Amino acid sequence: MNGAIASILPYGHILSVLIMINILIYIYTSLIYWFDKLVITSERVIHVDWITLTHKKINDIVLRDIKQINIENKGIIDDLISFLNYGTIEIEGTSTVDKITFLEAPKPYKIKCWISKILPTPDRQSN
Repeated sequence: MNGAIASILPYGHILSVLIMINILIYIYTSLIYWFDKLVITSERVIHVDWITLTHKKINDIVLRDIKQINIENKGIIDDLISFLNYGTIEIEGTSTVDKITFLEAPKPYKIKCWISKILPTPDRQSN
């Protein structure tokens, strides 16, 4: 009987190590997700995208260069996320290089509406 228990114990350690690795991977990906930011100012939209904990990519588009704002939901999982009032926002600039994609943004329609309100119109640009 003791031999059977002793043979199971090493597998318990391996299982606990695998569980700990999964927890660490979850914490790591959660941190990267929560560090991503979409900053909207009176002059530009800035997306801070964390690739790893030590590497980030910053994209920005000047408000007067914004051509289109799209909200995307694809598939069943995105439908569930949109039900929870989250969605993907794509902001396209006049250049083909200028594009910001912000995944799983909270209240995407409200963000789109707010950006649309602060976009410069030809009346405001002439003043």
